[in-house]
Amino acid sequence: MTGRVSAFVLGGALFSFVAGAQSADEVIAHNVAARGGKDKVEGVQTARLRGTLCFDTGGTVPITVERGRPAKTRTEIRYLDDKTLVLVYNDGQGQKRF
Repeated sequence: MTGRVSAFVLGGALFSFVAGAQSADEVIAHNVAARGGKDKVEGVQTARLRGTLCFDTGGTVPITVERGRPAKTRTEIRYLDDKTLVLVYNDGQGQKRF
């Protein structure tokens, strides 16, 4: 009997968790609203992301990615303290510079 009660309680808990979950559209709408609305998000022409690439060997390198509209990307990776790899793509055309 205890097993059935436990299963019932667990099932009820899972159902309430799933019933309270948001749909993907709701999550996206909330994110867009938090950023100032659709018009403001669509008005952004460039985004810059900065971070660190981590390797299995334990090494890390800083990376900067700049995305522009339409279809422009510039990636900069610094390595060996004084070297920089730059990758530039403009609407499918790419260049690489070390």
